[in-house]
Amino acid sequence: MPKKMIISSAGKFREVDPEGRIEVTPGRKDFSNQWRLIGAVARSKPFEMPKKSTWLETDEGIEEIDGPDMGREVKRYTLKELQTEAIEWTFKNGEQKVHILDYDHGSTREWCNPAHCIILTEE
Repeated sequence: MPKKMIISSAGKFREVDPEGRIEVTPGRKDFSNQWRLIGAVARSKPFEMPKKSTWLETDEGIEEIDGPDMGREVKRYTLKELQTEAIEWTFKNGEQKVHILDYDHGSTREWCNPAHCIILTEE
């Protein structure tokens, strides 16, 4: 049976209803149809900004990549799995390992910072 889900991020706690709708204002139960938890993704290493430019060889030649190195996707979690499974959200060194995926006003996003997790509680 699905448990009550609470997202913990930056010292704030937001409840998630059984359909994945996220509470807009912490503690007010004002769930939005526009902001939904859709799953989570585990990465092979912690998120890091590049110290220098990274170059990628493509069919068109060599291309400079500016942006964070997110590591490769290791596993995806569905909303149902997040509701029923205890997930290890961080690596042993405390860095974020599993990232929340949400849908907000038409865009799918992957949370990187600040650190976050989903707490499962009994109803």
